[in-house]
Amino acid sequence: MTRGRLGTIVAALVLLSCRSDKSAAPSPSASATAAPPVVACTPRSGEKLGFPFVRICPPGEAGFWINAAPMGCSAGEHESIRCPQITALSHAVRPGAAPLASTMAAVIDKDTAARLCFMRMGGHLATRAERSKARAAMGFATVLVTESDTASVRFHFDELPEWVFEESGEQCANGLPSATCHFGWFPAESKGPGVPWAAVRSCQAEYHETPPLGLPLVELGGGCPSVALFGADGGTGLRPLPCGLRSPAFGALGAPSSAAFTLSCGPQALRPHPEGEDKDTAAYRCVVPQSALGTFDVPGR
Repeated sequence: MTRGRLGTIVAALVLLSCRSDKSAAPSPSASATAAPPVVACTPRSGEKLGFPFVRICPPGEAGFWINAAPMGCSAGEHESIRCPQITALSHAVRPGAAPLASTMAAVIDKDTAARLCFMRMGGHLATRAERSKARAAMGFATVLVTESDTASVRFHFDELPEWVFEESGEQCANGLPSATCHFGWFPAESKGPGVPWAAVRSCQAEYHETPPLGLPLVELGGGCPSVALFGADGGTGLRPLPCGLRSPAFGALGAPSSAAFTLSCGPQALRPHPEGEDKDTAAYRCVVPQSALGTFDVPGR
């Protein structure tokens, strides 16, 4: 082989080697596409076993599904457990949603609440962090509307306590959750249900992104007057209250939300309930995985 031909072959091999090295090296654009995708979250409504759920979307998070109202009583349960009539406030998931009707909330002990969320709903009792995020994002509140004979403050709006796990992400034993989990009430300052059964009224709430002009707004825990006692004339229909409830949610910048709820109330037909008052009980909400929900975008929410 001549020296000239040998040089040509060596040069060709060097060129092929260079091309191979360049093709194997990762490009900057390929490295950039390896970043994990951003998970989009949009508030939606869902349903399981007839109970409504709402997807909460905190900023920068994937979101979670929680009961739109506290777990309620099924037919006949109000004879064995306490089921006060409550108004569950929450912002509308879509424009034109139907008013929020009053419902009965199951008021039970913490262990039973935790086990029911696991065994019946396939999820877990809401943590304090999850419950707080639901309040901040969509104004979730469980309101007891009670009536007195005082004309200046005739209707009172108090929150019914709800059970929560105190620590987010706790791994709780399903058989005996109280041995492995820390429980508390939401709101934290709650002192116990203390349901004034005879004074509780049935109220319907309607969400307003912008409050009606001229309607006085009160905070949760406050009250408002009314011209007459409900039921004094024997009527059973709903009447609008002369004040509204300010939403407990927060806006995008952390300021109080401008949304509000108007209320229409009527006399409550007293339901049978157990005698006595157990102070170690509360309402509760469950958080479930999306796979546990059978129907999405429930009409009216």
